[in-house]
Parts: sequence; structure tokens; C-alpha cells
Amino acid sequence: MMILKIFDKVRQIWALNRLGMGLHQPSIRYWETNSMNGLIQIRQGREIWRRIFWTILWVAGTMATLFSVYETCQEFFSYPVITSTEVENSHAVDFPSLGICNLNQVDCSNLALDIEAPEHNTIMVDKLCRLFLLGQCQYSYVMNFAPGQSALPQPCKAIEEDFLQSNRSLTSTKHQFTDLFLTLPLDVRLRIGHGNLDKHILSCRINNEECDQSYFTVTNQFQYGNCFMFNWNGIVRVDQPGPDFGLTIDLFTESTSYLLGGLSPSVGYRVAIKKPFYPILPLEEGFFVRPGTELSVGLSRGRITRKESPYPSNCRSKWLEDAGTMERDMFNEQDIEFLNRTQVQYSQTACRRSCLFKMSFKTCRCFFSAWNDRGDLVMEPGTSFCSLGNQTQMECIANSLKNLNVDELCANCRLSCSNLDYAEDFSSANFPSDQFWFPYVQNFLPRWMDNYNIKIDGAQSSQEKQWIRDEFQSLVQKEVLRLHVYFKNFQMISINEEAKVTERQFINNLGGSLSLWLGISFVTLLELVEWWADLLLASFRKKDK
Repeated sequence: MMILKIFDKVRQIWALNRLGMGLHQPSIRYWETNSMNGLIQIRQGREIWRRIFWTILWVAGTMATLFSVYETCQEFFSYPVITSTEVENSHAVDFPSLGICNLNQVDCSNLALDIEAPEHNTIMVDKLCRLFLLGQCQYSYVMNFAPGQSALPQPCKAIEEDFLQSNRSLTSTKHQFTDLFLTLPLDVRLRIGHGNLDKHILSCRINNEECDQSYFTVTNQFQYGNCFMFNWNGIVRVDQPGPDFGLTIDLFTESTSYLLGGLSPSVGYRVAIKKPFYPILPLEEGFFVRPGTELSVGLSRGRITRKESPYPSNCRSKWLEDAGTMERDMFNEQDIEFLNRTQVQYSQTACRRSCLFKMSFKTCRCFFSAWNDRGDLVMEPGTSFCSLGNQTQMECIANSLKNLNVDELCANCRLSCSNLDYAEDFSSANFPSDQFWFPYVQNFLPRWMDNYNIKIDGAQSSQEKQWIRDEFQSLVQKEVLRLHVYFKNFQMISINEEAKVTERQFINNLGGSLSLWLGISFVTLLELVEWWADLLLASFRKKDK
């Protein structure tokens, strides 16, 4: 009876209130008609002890429900994930893209020819001649001269004496050469690099078919000069695993046109394997292939799929997905045009390089070339690359890395939402062998003999012919390499992040929390919504009066 008296007293107070006079009727109706189990027992209980008992249970159930709802919401809005692994099998797969870069930055033969190009002005000729002399190209096999014999182009003779008298360390020579190289326009850098596909790609087969120059594009990077990009646009699909259906490419290094003076300490190629349309960064992601070797690279595929924000991985799937600070700081109109034109896909490594590249200008007022992955970059007016020989600029770059929080600065360079990576297994053998080299090169022999001014005719003695043969064999075995890239199998291991609690599961869990302690159902919630609507309408009617 005490509960009823308290309730009646509240009703009287509510009725006396001017606003409550218009609102108590919906409240009374809700109290008398709601279907919540605990309130029904309180409302219909005849004995006082029953009402007290159910009131205590209802209060306890309400507290338990609120706590359970809190935990359910907390779990959902922390966005937990679970990881699943599955193995996929395919009948045919897309072949990866390869970046194939000669370890020599500038081809001395091409540089010598370009110095004589009529379209160059005096400043450009002077730059090219300085590159020629810094690389000691006049002492290589340039333009069919014997090794050690000078092959200096005529325009360069005016500055030859100054270079011969200058004492430079190897480090100083490298810095000067790189600084000069970076000031050249892209078309000039492409011409003076190893860009002749006919000369460097001796043979190419993919999926048991010949692959011609249409499979390749040429790009330029400051670390390695020209790089051949195979299958950049993803046009190749292979039908079977194994070496016979993969890529077999024979490459010619042409080391006789390499830079001398320590500028090209290694001979061979740098190769990087990546999914088509993704940035190929040979410096970070590549491996070396040396001449005189047949290298087999067996690939197996693995894919990681992550969840975007608000999940903890906080990955990103596109370069320009945010219209925020990162895009304003990192990308100008030229960058955006490049991304749209080339369809380059997002990569965290490339993103961090771009971020650091722009950071170097903000802090040191010059762009650090080591972080540039754009061979076609056109410098804006008033900007320049940092000079490797400038101690102040190099100290500024070093201090920037020490003092700046790169992870915070490049925070938007998040993990990619989908990574398709290739695990690589290597095996190698000598190539071509002493028994195989001559039959192998018969198809290329006429072209090579012309390039190296080698003549074998009846006027020569058998001893002279044997000497030429031995020299040529040594040359071939020092210059040629074969590269096999193939899939070991067509299986792909996929690691996928999935939401631990989906929206549907969250609603189900929330419904379970509400119904477990108080028996609240969807209909009960509608009754509550109806009561609130009635109160709102009654309040507006009272105000109108």
C-alpha cells in the first residue's frame, strides 16, 4: 500500500504542475498499458510484498541491463577484428610486373653520341661533357675504341685539361656526377641511359610465347638510370605454373660502356617484382642478378586484406582518398596528374618516400633526391635538388631525420588495405657454359661482331681466329645473364581482417542484453517511443494554449 500511496502522491504533484497537467495522461496510459514484464508485476501485484519484491528485481534488472548495454556498445565501438586464413586456387593468374634496371646509371656510348646532338645549347653540352669526364668514359670501349685509348668527343676537349688537373676523391666524384645528372631534363636522361631494348634484351618468352617490345616501357630513376618495366599495365596472364610458362628473359649488360672511376662498382641488373600498376622501387624491394648466371625465381602469392577506419588497422586504399592536410602538403597539380595518368596504386613505402621528399624541401629548402621515386619529375621554378656535395644541406637532411617524428609527420602513409605480395625462392647456375656459349650466341653474333668491330675472315690465321674466339667467349660470359620468373603453384594464401562484431551482431547482442534482464522486446521499445511521442505532442498542445 505504501508504494501505491507514493505513486498517488506523485500523481497529485504532477497534476498540480501546470505543464504536468497536460502530460500526466500519456504517462498514466503508458503505466497502465506497457508490456514490460517487471512493471506489469508491480502494477498488477495485489500484495504489498509482491510489489516490493518485483520492484527490487526490476531495479536490479535495470542496472544489469544498463551495464550489459554499456559493455555491448563498448565492444562494438572499439571495432575489434578477427583474422582468418584461407587458401585460394586458380586455373590462371595475372603475372606480376618487373622493374629491370641496369646497375650502370649512364651508358658512355649513348652519352658520347648525345654530346654531338645539334639541339643542345652550350650549357647542356658543358654538363654532358662534365658527366663524360667525371665518369672517365673516354677510357672505356666507347665508339669502338680499344680500352685505354681516348675517345673524347670534340666539344669536351676544351675542359679536359681542367679535369685532368683536378684531384677529386671518389665520394666527391660521385656527388658531382649525381648533382649534374639530376639537373638534366628527362628526355636527355632517357637518351644517355641503357634504353635500347634491342641491344639489352636478347630474347624474351612468356607463357610459351615470344614477348616483344610492346611488353616493355622505359622509365628513369636517379639511382639506376633507365629501367625496363615488364608488364607494368598487367596485360600478361599465365595458364600454368612452372618455368616453362613463366618469363624467360636473356639480358646483355654492356659493361664495356659502364662508367669508370668507381661510379659503377657492380655489373648486372637490379630486379624488383610487384603487382601491376604498383610503384616499383628497386632500391628497397629489388634483388641483384649478375652476368654469367642463370637465375630462377619461383614465386608464391600471399594477400593481406585489412579493414579501413574506424578499425585499428586504419588502412588506406587510394592515394587521394583524403581531402586533408596530407594531400595539400604532398601533392600538387603535377603529382595528381601523374597519379591519374599512370594509375599508380597506393603503396605505403612509396607514400613515405613522397612524404619525406616534400618534407626535405620544407625543412631544408631543397628536395633530397634519394627520396624521389618519380623519374619524370619536373622541378618547379625556384626549387632544386639538394646537392650531395653541399655539407650544410646534407647536415640539414640528417638532422631532420633525427629531430622530426617521421611516423607522426607521415601519419597518413598508413598500411595499404590490400597487399598482394610475392614470396621469392632463388636458385642459380653458370650461364652460358663453355660448351653452350657459341651455339647460343650464333643468332646474336653478327650484330655483336659489328658492335665490337670484330672481323673473322680468310685472311686471318687460325691462331688469330682462335684468339678472337676466346676473347669473344670471355666477353659473352661476362655480359650475358638469363632470368626465369615463374609461379611455383597457383595457390594463394589470404589473410583477411574481418569485423569481430558486425552491425547485425551488435543489434542482436543489444537485443539480448535488453531482453535478458527486463524482457524488453522490439514491441516494448515501440511502446516507449509512442509514450515519448505522446509527451512531446502534449507539451506542444500545452504551450499553444
